[in-house]
Amino acid sequence: MKLQPEDTMKPMKHTIYAWGLLTLLTLGMATAARATDATGANATADAAAVPVLVMASNAVWPDTVLPEVNYENMPLSGVVDSLQDSFKGGFDMILPSHVQVSGADMIPTNLLATPISLKLKNADAQEIFTAMNMYFDVNNVSLRWEMSANGSRPVAVLRLQEGAVTATSAPKRMVFFVGDLLGDGKNGGMTMDDVVRTVSEVYLTSFNQPADKVIQAHKEGQLIVVTGTDAEIGFVNQTLQALKQKVELQRAKYVPTAFPVVGAPPMPAGSAPAVAPAAGESAKSP
Repeated sequence: MKLQPEDTMKPMKHTIYAWGLLTLLTLGMATAARATDATGANATADAAAVPVLVMASNAVWPDTVLPEVNYENMPLSGVVDSLQDSFKGGFDMILPSHVQVSGADMIPTNLLATPISLKLKNADAQEIFTAMNMYFDVNNVSLRWEMSANGSRPVAVLRLQEGAVTATSAPKRMVFFVGDLLGDGKNGGMTMDDVVRTVSEVYLTSFNQPADKVIQAHKEGQLIVVTGTDAEIGFVNQTLQALKQKVELQRAKYVPTAFPVVGAPPMPAGSAPAVAPAAGESAKSP
């Protein structure tokens, strides 16, 4: 049987069509793969941008919901104490204290003095820690909370991000005059030693570290010098203002309402005081 030219071309046409279809399918699959990779990369980037918590699966966290959370430039140490009180010690907390920051003087950074500002409604523990991570992210603070467990005990771990540079600058210095607080203790005043001891004890309670490197006193000048972060300086200022209110209230109790003449005999009931005669007049008998 002799093949005609058109019969010879039919298999070739089918082969060309098959290769064309295969090429289109391959290009389509490659395009879809690139789109999937791009979508996945964007999703990964978006997920990385959100400061999420790493929660241990076996941790049983308290189900307490706080109706209101209001931190206004509160030091991180104060936030920790507040959370422990609010959740009745339902979880433990592991915190870094000091980190050496690269710089000319290798400044020791007090991470617990980091100020926190949050306003939340009806928040549980996880929501509060997540909000703090968002706060750290917005303010470029290189800290993150992780919710973990120590056996069956829930633990919140505060970590310094690896490779991150803290935004802590050199310590600032502020001088406070405290002469208006000094005076006799009987009328509400304080000694210079009393002022320094009270401020140092309140500082230790709030920042969990001694105040000897932060607070110095100059007795002759009646001055207190504070060297530290904005949060530490602001906290000492608030403490001094509270002491001033205390002294003023105590002094108000000891202000006499009258000043009796020393040695004057008491006047009989119903008698009128004698009136001195005017110039040029003689005293008259009643």
